[in-house]
Amino acid sequence: MDVKLRRADIVIMASAHNPSIVDPRWLKDNGLVAEDPKHFVHTPDFSARTKKYTEVSELIKQSYLENLRRDLTSLSQNYTFRRSSEVLEFLSDNVSLMPLIEEAYRKIREYFPEEKLILEVVADPEVDNEKELMIFIHTTLNPDEALERLDMLDENWWLDASLEAGEKLCVHMEFQ
Repeated sequence: MDVKLRRADIVIMASAHNPSIVDPRWLKDNGLVAEDPKHFVHTPDFSARTKKYTEVSELIKQSYLENLRRDLTSLSQNYTFRRSSEVLEFLSDNVSLMPLIEEAYRKIREYFPEEKLILEVVADPEVDNEKELMIFIHTTLNPDEALERLDMLDENWWLDASLEAGEKLCVHMEFQ
């Protein structure tokens, strides 16, 4: 059985550093990733310049925060955040969901090209103290048509894609 990483963060640390080896093309050519990395961060040859772990840690932290800000900005252009502080906190704690949420936007637009899309954190009714992020498709379509489109989205993409969400992300209709 082949094991493939999808939507993962990879950090490679070594006592020596060869910048010509570790690059996006090398990762793909050697089968470590199936697709070109979306956000590839290449740290300088810190092993030759410093032995201080805190400096390396700070570089990784800065890169992580820059990517997080960029991803949140991108999401805020495509979605309305309902109770935005809760949404931002949830996304900061569940960063691995962001690529799926970005993909959801593109897939939802295939079935609902004009509808407003809303992100909202809600309490999971099945588990105490658990929260999940909802993507609400806010529509003025008649319910039968909207639900038919949602069923097509489910069958053609979401039912398989939702397995990656780990019960942390749901897609629902919201009628005006």
